[in-house]
Amino acid sequence: MKNSIIIGIGVFVAIIIGIVAYSGNHAIEKPAEINSVENITSQNITSSEEFQQLTKLLESKKKFDFETHDYVRFYKGTDGKGATIVDVLNSRMYANYPDLEQITLNPHRIEWYNYIDEEKGNNFVIVGYAFETFKEKSEYIWEVDKTTKIITAKNAAAQDILDIVNSQG
Repeated sequence: MKNSIIIGIGVFVAIIIGIVAYSGNHAIEKPAEINSVENITSQNITSSEEFQQLTKLLESKKKFDFETHDYVRFYKGTDGKGATIVDVLNSRMYANYPDLEQITLNPHRIEWYNYIDEEKGNNFVIVGYAFETFKEKSEYIWEVDKTTKIITAKNAAAQDILDIVNSQG
């Protein structure tokens, strides 16, 4: 039975290929001719200029600030003792989802991000954590002053986590 199904599919595919080949409606295009060496040179210069512009753009893009990111994740409060921010977030996740398959088997999004606060300058970095599941949607946003190492909550959810971390010790 299995072999006859495979043979039937093979015959069907062969028939389709035969019909397409028989129709003869396909044409092979001739490659465009190059008129002169100058044409090649101008094309290369344009491509090279575009490549240089693209390279500059990519280099100017702000890179993910791992140092500040980790500073927030592993922040242990003003006294440096107790649970970290990531510990508190993990304990909340495990309390809400004791069976982790609930998250993995359903659509979800978990994201850490950071970027420089362009209004305040390079020493101020926004660090965020977004969590979205079938059950909830939450986002925690902090701002870090890299000079003073002070973390400030930018929304109520982040303030709640910061209060917990700062009160332990």
